[in-house]
Amino acid sequence: MNTLIRRFRKEGHKIFLLTGRRFDSGSYEKVYQKYEFDYDDGGINDIFDSADADVVIYTGAFDTNCLWDDKHTDSVPFISGLISLLSAFNHHHKGRFVYLSSAQVFQGKWDAGIKEDTKPEPGSSAYAMAVAQGEELCRSFNSGYGLDYMILRLGEVYGQPVDLKDCRDQITGMIIKAMQDGVLVETDRKFLSPLADGDAVQFIYQASTSEKHQYNIYHISSDTWLSKYDLGVLIKNKLAEFADQKDKDAASGKDPDANKNRPYRARRIIEVNQSMQKEIPEQKAVLNTDRFNQEFHINRLTQLETGLQNTITWMLKHEAVFMQDLEVQPDFLQKLKKNTNWLIKASIPFIENCILFIPFFMLNNRAVGSTYFSRLDFYLLYVILFAIVHGQTQAVFSAVLATAGFIFRQMYTRTGFQVMIDYNTYVWVAQLFIIGLSIGHLRDQLDRKTDEAKEDHQYLTRQLGDMRSFNHSNVRIKDSLQTQIINEENSLGKIYEITSALNQYSADEVIFYAADAVRKITGSPDIAIYRVHQSRFARLFTATSKAASKLGNSFKYEEVGELSKALVNKRVFVNRKLDENVPMMAVGIYNEDSLAYIVMVWSLSWEKMTLGEENVLAVTSALVKEAVNRSDRYLEAVKEERYMPGLPVLKPEAFMKLVKAYAKAQNDNLTVYSILRVQAVSAPGVTIRDLTKCVRDTDYLGKANDTHLYILLTNTDNQSAQIVIDRLAQKGIVCSLKKGELS
Repeated sequence: MNTLIRRFRKEGHKIFLLTGRRFDSGSYEKVYQKYEFDYDDGGINDIFDSADADVVIYTGAFDTNCLWDDKHTDSVPFISGLISLLSAFNHHHKGRFVYLSSAQVFQGKWDAGIKEDTKPEPGSSAYAMAVAQGEELCRSFNSGYGLDYMILRLGEVYGQPVDLKDCRDQITGMIIKAMQDGVLVETDRKFLSPLADGDAVQFIYQASTSEKHQYNIYHISSDTWLSKYDLGVLIKNKLAEFADQKDKDAASGKDPDANKNRPYRARRIIEVNQSMQKEIPEQKAVLNTDRFNQEFHINRLTQLETGLQNTITWMLKHEAVFMQDLEVQPDFLQKLKKNTNWLIKASIPFIENCILFIPFFMLNNRAVGSTYFSRLDFYLLYVILFAIVHGQTQAVFSAVLATAGFIFRQMYTRTGFQVMIDYNTYVWVAQLFIIGLSIGHLRDQLDRKTDEAKEDHQYLTRQLGDMRSFNHSNVRIKDSLQTQIINEENSLGKIYEITSALNQYSADEVIFYAADAVRKITGSPDIAIYRVHQSRFARLFTATSKAASKLGNSFKYEEVGELSKALVNKRVFVNRKLDENVPMMAVGIYNEDSLAYIVMVWSLSWEKMTLGEENVLAVTSALVKEAVNRSDRYLEAVKEERYMPGLPVLKPEAFMKLVKAYAKAQNDNLTVYSILRVQAVSAPGVTIRDLTKCVRDTDYLGKANDTHLYILLTNTDNQSAQIVIDRLAQKGIVCSLKKGELS
């Protein structure tokens, strides 16, 4: 659960957690909002409406609320809880419901490579039957209500358990068995398909967050067979290695008691039952993952042997947690006390009845023949008393005792036969029972109504508490979102505020300060913007640091692997492989359908390489695009006014304005530039158009107020400008480096 929470939280998703237990004390990773309610609670509909989730993931086969100690008992809350969740999800009718199933729905003998269309056969396993019924419930709700659902069947998931309650898979179970008993014997399934929990969470994330899916059920597995014998040998070697280290610690005096009272340490090497080595191909129940791989692509991060060794090592390092019983077994007296408590509690009214019968018996005997009390029926008072206090059951019991006492007293003066044939005896007994049962019935009815009123009060009180909890949750979410909109570093308000500031710059300056805007929003000091030309070369236009120009002044972007694919598909490129030769993130700015600029973000921390940060960069580039395209359209519109007639040479006014823009950007460390003054053309027949062929298409030719022709070399320092001067000299064009400001 915590691994799943961390994965979604890392990508910037808001997570709402329904624990499935009222007043749950379990510890979970930090989530946006936690609801401590049972799955079948009456407020589940309100929880779904409050969360308004896009994806609901029910852990299903891996739900920690069902420990499956008593598999038949746990099946009922498992199914009823799932029905309640599906009903609430249908009532909300939004998003996708993801049900996590298990490969254990396939019991018995199977060929390798079970496909999704294969009908589950849970056999006699109550756990497998409940999980398989959960799948059928999802299908039923889909066919009946048209819900968007997805069933993910996972193989044998393993990881690093926190305590014994987390050790519910067969792999950690075998490790604990070896640690506690020092021996591994044959178990029910011969072959396993271990899947690291980190990989499982990654695949769940891929499927859950996909925009669409072709099928409703997918298999997620490691596609690797591992016999239990091989796993046993791996455990054996690790435990032996650990025991050897403990022996060294004990011999050196570092830990004298290192190997005491541990079965696997005493034997040094555990025993592995040889019957586990037999291979039975029919029992290689490994899930086929072709469907998932074709649609979502499987990229595992954990190698099988490495992951298993890490799990074994983890459990050995924390053996104090796993070498104790899950629960302390009660002794005989505790068991006896537990079993007899209910009997003692139920017998107290009967004991009380018997004790009070004695004084009423004595009072009745004294009243016989008394002048004042002869007509007072103490037995009737006795029965009425217990009927009023304890109800019908005790009324009947007290009436029986009173009848016995009455007959016993009558036998003082008559025989038993005479008493039994006396009509008055039966009238008196009938009177006693009628009055006792009537009053007891009224008492029981009053108790039932009182109990119902208490239950209603408790239910309404709980509902009131739930409403307060929902209200508190909604208020907190509202305040959080309000604060986020106002104060969040990457809120839309702040992004718009930063990018809208580009409107204050001239058309020649916009692209420089677009890089500065991206730097402020992403928090990365290294931003570069490349301009793409028809030659498919991307030429550096502006960079906020030297590190940002790592790809050089120009490169052919179609040859940069994953980066070029992302740009062609108009996606945000994310350098998840952490390749040092490409930026951490990049996005294209398009002029209609053609790529015009590439914005590159370098030195971005791994924590910020999330889906949320991708969206921020996409939004930023869209806002920057508007400002840049607006300036490009303006420059295109006034092109005839800016250039000399028939020549690619800027007029003095336009050229001086462009030079000032570059000078300002250079002062702000956004670019470098150099200016060359054309002094003479020694080669015959060389024209200005020939001159433009000798410089880059990102450079500018223009005239200043002194009527001389100048060349503005973009992203070129004085040292590099000398190379251009030498190259032009070979063409017969004499130039000199212009120092100082143009007049």
